[in-house]
Amino acid sequence: MIQRLLRALGLDKGLAYVSLGNLIYTALGAVLWFYLASILTPDEYGRLNYDIAVATILTSLGIMGFDTTLTTFVAKGVSKMFPQSAFLIILSGGILSIFIFLFLQSWVLAILLMGMLFFTLVTANLLGNHSFKQFMLILSMQRILTLILVPVLFEFAGVNGAILGFAISHLVLCKNFFRIVREIDFSISTLKPIKKYFLHSYLLGISKTLPYFADKLIILPLFGLSTLGYYQFGVQMLTVTAVIPVILYNYLLPRVARSGTQDLSRTIWLGLITALSMSSIMYLFMPTIVSNFFPTFESAILSVQIILFAGIPLTAVAIITSVFMGQQKSIHVAVAALLFIGCQYLLIILLGKSFGLIGLSASMVAASGIQCTYLLLIKRTSIQTGGSSDGKQSKNLAS
Repeated sequence: MIQRLLRALGLDKGLAYVSLGNLIYTALGAVLWFYLASILTPDEYGRLNYDIAVATILTSLGIMGFDTTLTTFVAKGVSKMFPQSAFLIILSGGILSIFIFLFLQSWVLAILLMGMLFFTLVTANLLGNHSFKQFMLILSMQRILTLILVPVLFEFAGVNGAILGFAISHLVLCKNFFRIVREIDFSISTLKPIKKYFLHSYLLGISKTLPYFADKLIILPLFGLSTLGYYQFGVQMLTVTAVIPVILYNYLLPRVARSGTQDLSRTIWLGLITALSMSSIMYLFMPTIVSNFFPTFESAILSVQIILFAGIPLTAVAIITSVFMGQQKSIHVAVAALLFIGCQYLLIILLGKSFGLIGLSASMVAASGIQCTYLLLIKRTSIQTGGSSDGKQSKNLAS
């Protein structure tokens, strides 16, 4: 019956596994953060999110774009890239861990960083190999472990215990990474022919993280912990609708890299319609949800309703980004990422000072809309060709 439904929608099991994995990952993550929101003050909620944001931003630096590069080129048959990338990830992770330990004086954040780096590399390799079922299972298991470990360790050791719970839940699922370390390759031969793509993937990886985390580094010193806590509560609600662009990106990137964009229109339209529907439904029910379950955050209801609609342009951005990256036209994605970051930071300062929390939420929606508009214009005006020099490079690498 499920197979018939998927065929009727023009979908396949791969999309079903990626969707289910991301839905479980997002749903359980939301349960955890909403539970924490129900027991913490806005100040405490802001502080915990600030610490997690620091670790996540450093992870986006340490992964060096391999979350995209590995998925794309493993899908094209470049199997040697995994052991070569493992060496670089260990090196960058070691350097960043020392930085965290010396300057931030937090050994738990250093452990979390390494766990997130290894876990990201493992999941990227699974997507590249089209191991969508394993991808679903590992995402689900990570969130289940997090949901158990974080509250338990928080009770014993506070915020540091919660961070350690996040770290352990990543590390215990990195068996494939530790296995590949025994076959580690100190060469970077697979990266030399794709230097430009690798650089743009690096920028893309950072840009995918900054919209959700780097804004906290600005909001805290400018507006304080309480405002950050209210704002982050809205961002957590946005993650419920933002699961759609995550699903589409994870599924479309390896598909486009291997087979092009044929037969994907139904998937794309289904994703856009779902994102719009989820944003609208959550907008309508948000006052009831917050009043009944999170009364501490009632003053943030309107700002949460505003920020929810960032999920629509983010979905379109994820679709176009996956197509461009799968076709190795990464320069457009890099420019769009920088455009988003610049616009968001400028709008946070301008709108935040003028309209407070409402302005901060509007800055996320506006910056996402600007990024989406730029990519749509580039997509419309760019000349779509079958083969490219980058494509030839990937074939040479695979051979």
